[in-house]
Amino acid sequence: MKADAALVPPSAANPHGKELTAHLLHVHESLTVIRNCAIFDKIQEALPLTIAEGGNQAPYNKKNFAQILGQNANATVSCGGNFMWSNPSWLANHRVPVNIGQVKHLQSAYFPYSDPPLSNPFTQTVAVDSCDFNLEDNLGSLQRISPEEIDHALIFSIAEAISKNCSDDVLKRCRAYNTTGLQSTLNATHVQNVQRFKIRCITLCCNL
Repeated sequence: MKADAALVPPSAANPHGKELTAHLLHVHESLTVIRNCAIFDKIQEALPLTIAEGGNQAPYNKKNFAQILGQNANATVSCGGNFMWSNPSWLANHRVPVNIGQVKHLQSAYFPYSDPPLSNPFTQTVAVDSCDFNLEDNLGSLQRISPEEIDHALIFSIAEAISKNCSDDVLKRCRAYNTTGLQSTLNATHVQNVQRFKIRCITLCCNL
């Protein structure tokens, strides 16, 4: 299991530093709660659900992944993927504060801890630098460039369901959308340079 990204230390030059550090500590603590729950055993390495198993689209396929990303520099692959394959603590732009109010809204509106959805209504987008990118070697460390508020809201709600002793049925539903919804739709976008990467991040955040 790969470690979470290092927390960003507070800085006098960054008035949001202390708040961000506290928020990322909350993310880390919530992930620990999830990983220590037997129902979520080995969730980070879990394969996406197939359509026959209840998934909402065809799962990640290594051959298709490479073929589609190799078509052109703007290629994007859309497939079923495990939400936990990305690094939840990694931030695409540390200078943009996490919208904690939005996280709370997403929790209550889309991820109520006692009544989780059947699937994740959002799409997670990760950046890769090559059509030869080996996803299997990077489980737990994929770099998400879609808004982190969505992922963090989902993590907090699952951890809350565990902490408040919700039924196994509720937790199993959380795990299922961890592999249809925590296994949300995964978009892999080919990002070749830092400037395109920053533009992509800003566009996605503005579209939240």
